[in-house]
Formats: sequence, structure tokens, C-alpha cells
Amino acid sequence: MLYYTLKNGETIELKITNKTDEKFNRTTEIEIKLFGGTTSIIQTFNAFEQIDLNKIFEEIEKDYEELENKDTRFFWDCYTN
Repeated sequence: MLYYTLKNGETIELKITNKTDEKFNRTTEIEIKLFGGTTSIIQTFNAFEQIDLNKIFEEIEKDYEELENKDTRFFWDCYTN
């Protein structure tokens, strides 16, 4: 597990998993948990791709408000429907 604090103070959790399929193709899966784990984003990379965590963090910070709104709407939909 890797923890990172965004510029707004929110701490996110990253789980990085290396996988190999039946044809021995290697992939790396990064699961990003936001808002205390209520929202997860999964990104998969092939073995030959370079993973830039700074770019991932920048994308999350850029989309943070939209992700927070979706999380809140989903939370309220669960209680009202």
C-alpha cells in the first residue's frame, strides 16, 4: 500500500499489484481509493509501459471535484432509492 496526500489535504490509498496471465503477459494494476475507500479507480499498465505516479496524481487532482460530486450523488442515491 502507498498513501499520498493531495494538495487539498485528502489522503488517497494506492494498491499496486503485478499480475501474470496464462500466456505469461505481465501487467501492473494500480487501484486508487478515494474518499475513505468509497470510490475506486483502477488503471492497468502493460509490462512495457512506463508508470508515472506524478501524472496519475495530477489527473486525480484535476478531476477531484467531479469525482467528489459523483461519489456524493451515489451515496445519496443509495439512501433515497
